[in-house]
Amino acid sequence: MLRLLEVRGVSKRFGGLVALHGVDLHVNYGEIVGLVGPNGAGKTTLLNVISGIYRPDGGRVYLHGREITGLPPEAVCRLGVGRTFQSSQLFPNMTVLENVVVGAVFGSGRGGFPLGDWRCGDVLEFALDALEFVGLADKAESPARELNAVEARRLEVARALATRPRLLLLDEATAGLTPKECLDAMRLIERVRERGISVLMVEHVMKIIMGVSDRIVVLHHGRKIADGPPKLVAEDERVINAYLGERFIL
Repeated sequence: MLRLLEVRGVSKRFGGLVALHGVDLHVNYGEIVGLVGPNGAGKTTLLNVISGIYRPDGGRVYLHGREITGLPPEAVCRLGVGRTFQSSQLFPNMTVLENVVVGAVFGSGRGGFPLGDWRCGDVLEFALDALEFVGLADKAESPARELNAVEARRLEVARALATRPRLLLLDEATAGLTPKECLDAMRLIERVRERGISVLMVEHVMKIIMGVSDRIVVLHHGRKIADGPPKLVAEDERVINAYLGERFIL
């Protein structure tokens, strides 16, 4: 399969702490890849390297075959990488629609886009489409601070989608959700893939990660210890000992 994202031998240190040690990872076009591991394994650090928040101390990152290592986040975004964060990074005093417009403007590369003109043209179109997709169209004019936890998570996804990504990075998108809400989130992720967007997701809810992922990558102490289909990863003794604790029944 053709590779959309390729991470080659990436390392990242914070003083004496090695957060990532020679990690290789790839995401194919149209693929959902789960990224799991114990707390402190380096999962979010890897997403930060891919999205340009951190510059790696070693290794390379490629998107569409083009090297993006060390590019700033805005450049990585405009090349086709959208992301969400562990904790919601919303603008609470802006409306739901305005939050998504920020993503649409940011992804368009038109950083100087006049705020008074955003309700015209493709920026508004992309923003409204993203809100409709995640089921928040009826909340468009509500302040973001009035959203509940589920709606706030969906708003983050909408804002990322408004940047028109080819690859979506999700960092614990189901944190704090009920089992039913997690299942709804899983369906949303599957619908994202149906739009032709590949997904790399960090997740701790194993039912979600095993149910939606085509392939799972496991990190432990900053090293990759497994990479493969969910069933094989769930039966891997290294993964059981380092993370699962027992065999996960699919």
